[in-house]
Amino acid sequence: MKAFKKIGFLVIAFSLGFAFDWSPEGGSSLNWTNAHAARKSKKSVAKSARKARGSSVSKSKSVRKSEDAPVSYKLNTLGDNNEFLERAQALDSRQKVRVVQNRLVDRNLRLELGINGAFVSNSDSYVDTKLWGASADFHIIPQISLGVRYASYNNSLTPEGRRQFDEAVRRQAIGDDYIRPDVDFPLSSTMGVVTFSPLYGKLNFFNLGVTQFDIYGLAGYGQMTLNSGASNTWTAGGGVGVWWNNTFTSRVEVKHQSYEDQIISGTRTQGTVHFSLGVGVLL
Repeated sequence: MKAFKKIGFLVIAFSLGFAFDWSPEGGSSLNWTNAHAARKSKKSVAKSARKARGSSVSKSKSVRKSEDAPVSYKLNTLGDNNEFLERAQALDSRQKVRVVQNRLVDRNLRLELGINGAFVSNSDSYVDTKLWGASADFHIIPQISLGVRYASYNNSLTPEGRRQFDEAVRRQAIGDDYIRPDVDFPLSSTMGVVTFSPLYGKLNFFNLGVTQFDIYGLAGYGQMTLNSGASNTWTAGGGVGVWWNNTFTSRVEVKHQSYEDQIISGTRTQGTVHFSLGVGVLL
């Protein structure tokens, strides 16, 4: 009967979640511990271990992802690398950046003296004209200047003009009254001009330095001396002035010049185009 009670008691103990243990002395005894709490503690330890393993795997994947990332991703994240930034800032780049805002050459109340040469087109079809000239421009401000232009003309016959004159000489030698073409040509001119420079810029000339240039327009009026006499003349055009430094300058100009000449048949209006190149100094 006592044995049955003992067995029944053990069944009840196991059903309530208690553990049965035997004492080391050899007798039987009950060690009443909360088995449910023990199982819960074991589950918590196992869960922590799984989290630790998951975190390690996640970090490993992140490292592999960073190593396998495309170049664009790596470049976008360079700013987060302080060591890389310090090394990059210590580099001395060969590329130099210059801010170009103000004029490099001061042309306020300065005098420019120059010489120039020009080809003249659209003149008399029998005469080829070139010129050498001198100029003086007083720059009131960089945008406006007043000046004087002098030109000395060098004239020669064109191939057609030479043919016509040679034919006239030949016919006159045999008594044929052949009238040669009448021509008139310029000898010199002096004009006053005003120059307006609304645009300017700067360029790197063969990496020797920054050079300033102006794009300008001009207009002038004066007197021209021709083979037949004197005539009024006017001009209008434009050009590019290059200011290499505070002393040396150069100009490229294209302008129209109009005047009246005199031939046997009467007065005619001539309109010529000048292509000139000049150099000068600023005082």
